[in-house]
Amino acid sequence: MNAKEFKKLLHRISKSDNDALREFYDEYSRKIYRVGLIFCKDIHYADDIVSLVLSAIWQNADKNLKSNIRNPDNWIFEMAKNKALDYLRKSCNQKSKHFEYNDLTEKELIDYLSIDNNLSEIEFESMIAPLSENEKFIVRKKLLYCYTHKEIAEELGTPLGTILWQYHNAIKKLQNI
Repeated sequence: MNAKEFKKLLHRISKSDNDALREFYDEYSRKIYRVGLIFCKDIHYADDIVSLVLSAIWQNADKNLKSNIRNPDNWIFEMAKNKALDYLRKSCNQKSKHFEYNDLTEKELIDYLSIDNNLSEIEFESMIAPLSENEKFIVRKKLLYCYTHKEIAEELGTPLGTILWQYHNAIKKLQNI
């Protein structure tokens, strides 16, 4: 669907046209579902992401019409991704663990470690065991205690750039385990 057709569809949705919402669903639900599955790693959550995106489209159709949407597929992908990440943050103790950590991207691994309350302290410590003590400290502060990189740098008396470098190297090491 091109941008012009997409705008027409949004216009119809803004007029509470149920058929237009059905057309939107037929066109985009599978794509939204795939994005939800990629980020949430759970088929039930992926279904929820489809519902959340459709609800947002329906409720915000007027606002969406004002947006300059040049590529509807990218726009829908971003919306689905953001809904999935928001959903994970809100449902942090429900995340499925049926995957391997090294299958995750750096961003997904960070999200998983920082929002999954079902990950016990023992599991977390065993995951970060291969890291140096300094890397463990930085990862703990960042992911468990939500410190900013700047706060960690100040606490350690280390330049911010060094903390950023050590943190990203630690996450890469965890990806390769």
